[in-house]
Amino acid sequence: MKKIYLFFVLFFACLNHINAQQGNLLNQPGNQPVLINDTHAESIKLANSKLTEIPVSVTEIIADLTPKQLKYIVKVEACRDKKLKQIENKMIIQKQALSTLESASPKNLRLITKTIDNISKLAIDYQKNAAKATRKIHSKLTEQQKNKIQQLH
Repeated sequence: MKKIYLFFVLFFACLNHINAQQGNLLNQPGNQPVLINDTHAESIKLANSKLTEIPVSVTEIIADLTPKQLKYIVKVEACRDKKLKQIENKMIIQKQALSTLESASPKNLRLITKTIDNISKLAIDYQKNAAKATRKIHSKLTEQQKNKIQQLH
């Protein structure tokens, strides 16, 4: 009787251990799985979140812009959008390179780390360019117009 009891205890303990080691999977661009504890998953998530942020035009928020303000804002936003698109394209290339490096055998950890650093730097450049354009636009707005924007955030 003790042997049967011991068998069932060991059987369920092993079953739980096997299930715990299977791990949960996330998907990165290209539908390649990334383990939750993978250090690259956070960098990829950060880069993807930056790509999905769509800048809103101030011209859609504020209706009472002067022609001079409107012209300036359209110019700044066009320049911002061009720069952000270039950064997005570079990030896509770096993420593809990362995917290739991670699937290679043997793995070159130095190059993988360098590529992750490049993706992070591009994400920071994206934020800096977006913030710079926002500061330029805000410099041309009146206090009432600035308040309208702040109310939406």
